[in-house]
Amino acid sequence: AERFLFEPTWSEFLYRFALLDGLMDVLMMAPIAAGFVIALVFYKIYTEGPFLKMRKWAATTSNNRGDFEQPAGSLEPMGTYDYVVFAGLLTFFFVTLFPLGLHLIFLGMKKLFLVPHKDVKRGATPRGTYPLWSKHVNNHFLVWTLSTSYNAPLLMALEGTLLCNVFYRLCGISIGRNSLFVRRASTGDFDNFIVGDDCVINAAQMQLHTFEDRVFWSEATYIHNGVVLHPTSVVMGGASIGANAELMSG
Repeated sequence: AERFLFEPTWSEFLYRFALLDGLMDVLMMAPIAAGFVIALVFYKIYTEGPFLKMRKWAATTSNNRGDFEQPAGSLEPMGTYDYVVFAGLLTFFFVTLFPLGLHLIFLGMKKLFLVPHKDVKRGATPRGTYPLWSKHVNNHFLVWTLSTSYNAPLLMALEGTLLCNVFYRLCGISIGRNSLFVRRASTGDFDNFIVGDDCVINAAQMQLHTFEDRVFWSEATYIHNGVVLHPTSVVMGGASIGANAELMSG
């Protein structure tokens, strides 16, 4: 029988606090460190490599003091224009490719840590009840925490557009046609969120799991067609909001 009300064993304690918490700290800092390293490498390549526009000077160049020889194919020193171009390329990278990379890393972590169990497939959020210290719960919270930092840059840039739904679907949310997340949904339990057609989710708070007496509980939450959720409205796990309903701010 599953243990619900007891303290963790030593193996469960070490798995949570020594392994997962340590891994979480590393993964949370990794994007910041990677960003600095990528910026430095990009600058190095731009200033010394093929990205810097080549201006081949004539082998013989004139100046006020007379003629002197300049090696053919040498690089013109970086000016204001070059710095502006460099800043634009770097901004483009960190606004598009870098957030997309973080999102793909998150999807990989999701597949790695959320293993198949009961009737839930690999990479899916647990459903039902589980002891607080079970591996399924601890793994879920590692993924749930990473979702807030690894997904936020990309989803915040796309919020309010249908393109955002593509990446939510990759995370496991079932979304119908013409439904919009006007502002990012505050949830990491992606797989337990089922949204119908023509819905508007506007910064609603999704509490799709609970803890009671050291028992983790999570179930599917249904938002039917034509539902509007206003800012700060709260939807609890397992709820089913009927078609064309409007949930006001709480």
